[in-house]
Amino acid sequence: MLSDQDNIKGAVLNTLQFFKHESCGQCTPCRGGTEKMVAMLQKGGTLDEDAIADLETVMRDASICGLGQAAPTQFAIY
Repeated sequence: MLSDQDNIKGAVLNTLQFFKHESCGQCTPCRGGTEKMVAMLQKGGTLDEDAIADLETVMRDASICGLGQAAPTQFAIY
């Protein structure tokens, strides 16, 4: 649960870093996708919504396990 005092971007970035760390690295969509998502948030500025949507689709459709399929849901919070 987040309050109005929490930094949403920081919370999403923290969760994505968790997913990146926990990825077993076996499948490219999860391994590369979580790395890309973290990099996108760390870069700052305006996020490319089309690139995020494409990345979410690939991760959900092609990741072997639930971790890679669930990681993109973090952007819905942000």
